[in-house]
Amino acid sequence: MTSLPHRHLRLLALSLITSLGALASDVVLVRQIQKTPTKWTTQKIIDQYVDRVRRRLDAVGLITETVRDTGLDAESLSTARVAILPYNPGLPAPAVEQLVAFIKKGGKILSFYHMDARLQPLLGL
Repeated sequence: MTSLPHRHLRLLALSLITSLGALASDVVLVRQIQKTPTKWTTQKIIDQYVDRVRRRLDAVGLITETVRDTGLDAESLSTARVAILPYNPGLPAPAVEQLVAFIKKGGKILSFYHMDARLQPLLGL
């Protein structure tokens, strides 16, 4: 697998977000809180992915709000048009319920590495 140069990643992030019609205030990053670390997934790894995506978005002028999955509620998603899940391999049920409601209201999801099976049918996957 080859790595894209930094400028290509910035352009990709910008084109993805703008194609969804989102502005900076419309984007929420959902940070998973890992309750039980595994060999492959620790809080440190999750935070690295969140920080990497946040830096890429910041680089193209999209300053986002970051919300913990344990604090995801209707209020935290009320102004968002796009919820980004940088690396969320184990979303808790209440967070999934909030994202389901968000999608049903027209919200968009941009998920990297893992898409929760409970969200897939709503997104046509």
